[in-house]
Amino acid sequence: MPSPRLPLTLIVAATPSLGIGRAGTLPWPPLKSEMAYFARVTKRVPSSFLQGPKTVVSDPQNAIKEKQWLKNVVVMGRKTWESIPPRFRPLRGRVNVIVSGRGVLDGIAQVTDKGEGIAQEGRDEVLVFPSLERAVEGLEERRGENEGFVPARVFVIGGEMLYRAALAMAQTRYVLLTKVGREFECDAFFPVNLEGEEGKERGWERKGREELSAFVGEEVGEREREEVDGGVDFEFCLFER
Repeated sequence: MPSPRLPLTLIVAATPSLGIGRAGTLPWPPLKSEMAYFARVTKRVPSSFLQGPKTVVSDPQNAIKEKQWLKNVVVMGRKTWESIPPRFRPLRGRVNVIVSGRGVLDGIAQVTDKGEGIAQEGRDEVLVFPSLERAVEGLEERRGENEGFVPARVFVIGGEMLYRAALAMAQTRYVLLTKVGREFECDAFFPVNLEGEEGKERGWERKGREELSAFVGEEVGEREREEVDGGVDFEFCLFER
């Protein structure tokens, strides 16, 4: 019997009009607590993932002994990868997967003619695939390996085209949305209003605060505020399909 498909979680911050980016970067000033939340959530491996038929560990330091370790995955498009300052990439503590049809990527040296490749910074692996579907297949194949990382949670982190492709896939189950409380000029947008008619027709349902806190593994408050650019409010939300 084939193993279940690997569920995907989209994680995104958006303005009231669903704006997510401008000129290849975030349209709002740095929201430090939101960025810290993103880092914690995408790194954290839930304890439930440690219970299973395989002996795996969440601490890569023990991987030499155990041969396998659990690690979350962040999946991004080429433009999103290249928008990350080189000193911050790959995103630490997570396997970075880049979806790109090109044979060459900024900062990635080992890419095959088919667009699949791997680079490695210590335990921070970078995988390159020509499509989101092929990336998911490659990660699912990892669950049958006897050595190396085993994917725990898989987060799609942008950009617009990759979000659109992920929303069309049946295994996309969750969206972690940060609702930015005011508008900023944007040229990239999240494809679906999850709380609107289209979102409801597609089966998306907003979950409560307790369910969000349980999903991300930490207590989440009602609303956050950063005192930048006159003050920016934002709210963390979880949607499930």
